[in-house]
Amino acid sequence: LRTGCRLLVSDVDAVWARNPLPYFRQISERHPGLDFAVSTDASIGSDGQRLIEDAELQTVSEADKEAAVAKKDLELETWRAHCFMDFDVGVVYFAPPELAGGVRVGAIRAIEQATRNMRAEARFWQFEKMYDDQRAMNFAWKKGFGRTLSRQGSWRWKQEVHGIRDKNGKRLCGLIDGEAVAGVLPAAQFCNAQSFSVLRLPQQLKVAPFVVHATWGRGQQEAD
Repeated sequence: LRTGCRLLVSDVDAVWARNPLPYFRQISERHPGLDFAVSTDASIGSDGQRLIEDAELQTVSEADKEAAVAKKDLELETWRAHCFMDFDVGVVYFAPPELAGGVRVGAIRAIEQATRNMRAEARFWQFEKMYDDQRAMNFAWKKGFGRTLSRQGSWRWKQEVHGIRDKNGKRLCGLIDGEAVAGVLPAAQFCNAQSFSVLRLPQQLKVAPFVVHATWGRGQQEAD
């Protein structure tokens, strides 16, 4: 991140179906303040907002139509519906700096706070099976404390997770006392097993998923 690169972090059990890089470039252009975008563990669906609507597509010239059709992918989720839900750190996209040679300070702060939280927790890995690195990152980014530190009143942000508005609406969320800006990747295209196999969000919204992360599986039967 300090070199100014665009970075994608993916768990080994995430299966990629499409190249996401053109999509990531689009959301970076639409949301220049975005430090990073992360998938979601939520099972509440999606608002289905597209990067370009059908009516707008009709006004595009034939020469630009192919590029415009690609924009029918989904926008980041709304902050109020998804930023309070658990982020799924199995897929995290870190945006490049706005200026060449610069760095995304908010992205670096996010990594620093997550690792600090994990290292500071006494017997961190022995708490319980569900309290893993993902839970530690959610606590550190949104609230500023971990499981034991919360009892001591330490690391609490004065400003917890909150919505941020830009020219494309209120879809970003402020983290780490407002020092980092994040977005939630569309649940119908950056899927977990629940949203893909049970809720069938890609079919409902008529979009092609980029990735399916093998979490929240509820059985051994094959998915369609």
